[in-house]
Amino acid sequence: MAVHTAMHGWPRQTTRLALTLTRHLSSGHHADALVIYGHAYRAALLNQEPGEQSEALRALGVAHLLQGHPATAVDHFERSLVLARQIADPVAQGRALINLSMAAKQVGRYQASVDYLEQALVTYQEASDKHGVATSLNSLGVTMQQSGRYPEAIDYLGRGLALAREIDHQTVVAYSLNGLGETEVRSGRYEQAAVHFAEALELYRHFGNRTGEANVLDGLGTLHTRRGEFDRAIECYQQALTLFREVGDRHVETWVLNGLGEATLAAGHPARALEHHTTALTVATEIGVRSQQANAHAGLGHTRAALGDRDEARSHYEQALTLYTDLGLPEADQIRVHLSAWSGDSIATG
Repeated sequence: MAVHTAMHGWPRQTTRLALTLTRHLSSGHHADALVIYGHAYRAALLNQEPGEQSEALRALGVAHLLQGHPATAVDHFERSLVLARQIADPVAQGRALINLSMAAKQVGRYQASVDYLEQALVTYQEASDKHGVATSLNSLGVTMQQSGRYPEAIDYLGRGLALAREIDHQTVVAYSLNGLGETEVRSGRYEQAAVHFAEALELYRHFGNRTGEANVLDGLGTLHTRRGEFDRAIECYQQALTLFREVGDRHVETWVLNGLGEATLAAGHPARALEHHTTALTVATEIGVRSQQANAHAGLGHTRAALGDRDEARSHYEQALTLYTDLGLPEADQIRVHLSAWSGDSIATG
């Protein structure tokens, strides 16, 4: 219907249909989103509606980002932000800033991601937009978690969850719960993580949000790996991988592949682990996700070490160390320990 209205002279219906479909499209239908929002943007240009142009550009950017095209996404987000500022729309500005933070984080620019989110938080607070404030708090929490700042992450996510429950926004509640679960796993708080993951998974399945469901399954894979429940971990990762490939989310696919490699190696299957980490490295390199390139090299180092190939292991550890150090991630210290155990040279100590 959205395409038909665009092709037959009803541009306003096109933009309204695209807006109505936002939740459905964002739950994993990225190819459809590119078509529908492309028509919506052209319709908004025809109508000379800068607000609708801004929203269509932002939505197009999200679809490009999730399909592994961060540079194209950033161009769309920046154009969306310019239009939002021209019409003094704080909600549209906040959305564009949050999306710019997502793109920055995807290529490993964590401080830039935090800067965008702090701007979004202030924008939403000034507009008294509680939904936007909750979303900004949660996004800050996830960014802090991924950069290894776990106490700050739990604080932001806890505040975001409380506000989301207060305004009864269940989609944001699910996002908060999943973020808390991931942070608690990495902090060693496994029981709390299991509770939060279970609630998030139930909500996402109730919504029919396949991307959210896959994200929780990925987190559960990490939880089971840390608990030594490797068969359950592999099962969760494989379910997540299937879902992410169905929706075409190549960015998060790299996370799952690296997690699957870690679980299969721990379960005593180094050949399979080698395959998973190699695929993760290929995809992460193609789409420019440096954090997952680093994780893939670290996983390949562990796998090559388990296979007795010390030279290959060392090479991958060195590449992982370079990437982790450039990104300012705490995993660099773990890699230095592995290198130091083997050689004790200057590379090991950084």
